[in-house]
Amino acid sequence: MSSFTNHRLLLPLLTLSLLLFTTPSCAKHTIEVVNVVLGYDLNLQCKSKLGDVGPRNLYSGEHFLFEVEGSTQCHFWWGETGKYSHWFEIYKPSRDKVSSYGPDYNEFKWGIKLEGPCFNNLIKMPGQEICYPWN
Repeated sequence: MSSFTNHRLLLPLLTLSLLLFTTPSCAKHTIEVVNVVLGYDLNLQCKSKLGDVGPRNLYSGEHFLFEVEGSTQCHFWWGETGKYSHWFEIYKPSRDKVSSYGPDYNEFKWGIKLEGPCFNNLIKMPGQEICYPWN
């Protein structure tokens, strides 16, 4: 085979690999929300590229799993007539990029507390949480 033919075959392969490694990921991620707001039912509603999730009502200790794609905002409220109402970006690509937690890590467990949501990375930090303030 001539070197010209080899180069003709190599160019499409290089182009394909360049596209694969530079195109932003549109991966779906699984979010688990756990109500740890003691003494209150937790209401939530979230929105991502996949659509609207909710509204949902979680009793104390109850959890809910759902899939998101891309940046995802959630509204949480509890108490008499929604006395406490907060927003939080439950999945934020710049904060939650896969490389931060290990290869192919796409499950995110959040405990919702009065003070704010707390993330638990079950792979790198079992039993430990990273808590964030409300938006």
